[in-house]
Amino acid sequence: MTPEDLDNALQSAALTYVREVKQQDVPLRVNQERAVDIIRTKKYQHRDEISLILEAREYIKGRLPVRDRATAVAILLRRDAVLAHH
Repeated sequence: MTPEDLDNALQSAALTYVREVKQQDVPLRVNQERAVDIIRTKKYQHRDEISLILEAREYIKGRLPVRDRATAVAILLRRDAVLAHH
């Protein structure tokens, strides 16, 4: 999974979210083909889902709802990639 793949997965999720936000409370989701690869990421594989979601929410300061493991991991991987470049 390259940083570009992650960007694309998150971007498509964000676009879906923006389109559906008028329906209220629609969670941000990573597209399903990518979700499997994202969930298998070694670094976060053994963490429990709740702690991943909470950490992802904290990082994006609650700007978008995060309700599933794949989305949480994608956000955290994106954060890690950003931090690695500084």
